[in-house]
Amino acid sequence: MKDIIIVGAGHLGLDVYDLIKSINKVEPLWHIKGFLNDFPIDVEKYQIEEKVIGTIKDWMPSTGEHFALAIGSPIEKEKIVTLLQSKGAKFETLISPYALVSKTAQIGEGSIILPTSKIGRCARIGRFVCIGDTTMSHQSSIGDYSNTASYVNIYQDIKVGKRVQIWSHAVILNNVEDDAIIGAGSIVINKVKKGNKVFGNPAKKIDL
Repeated sequence: MKDIIIVGAGHLGLDVYDLIKSINKVEPLWHIKGFLNDFPIDVEKYQIEEKVIGTIKDWMPSTGEHFALAIGSPIEKEKIVTLLQSKGAKFETLISPYALVSKTAQIGEGSIILPTSKIGRCARIGRFVCIGDTTMSHQSSIGDYSNTASYVNIYQDIKVGKRVQIWSHAVILNNVEDDAIIGAGSIVINKVKKGNKVFGNPAKKIDL
């Protein structure tokens, strides 16, 4: 089994921990060495035996270590990946055995596909994307460092840009440009421009 370290010990870190455990039930690939986190956090209360073994900013990757990215903020994800890769870190792409992923889909380095996700034919997922219980229809795409929360639906042929955060139960029916935020439950019927934050049905620009 290969050593893997989960980068981030928040709620997404717990999801990634469970994902790795589910992969190991199918085929024992990974020994979870522990978590990295830059502030104190108690993972024992979630009945997890592994510990936070160090901080992200100070960790020096060793030969044979692999990393799973479990950071929620798209902007922070990019910073952390840049930092750790500059030290030689190797990130793994992890796909739940309970996700339905077309063999024609393209999934980038370091991306995470959580259980019950459905990835359609010729869908394209960039680098370091987290797909959480999401349906991506045929030929849809999502760019580097983006995240989807639970029960998101991205319609066919739709393009979602880089560093986009899509919250739970959103339906994406039009293109979304880089750095946008889509509020929970929103129905996107009009194109979302770069950096905009939208919410509602239909989704409209808001100030946060």
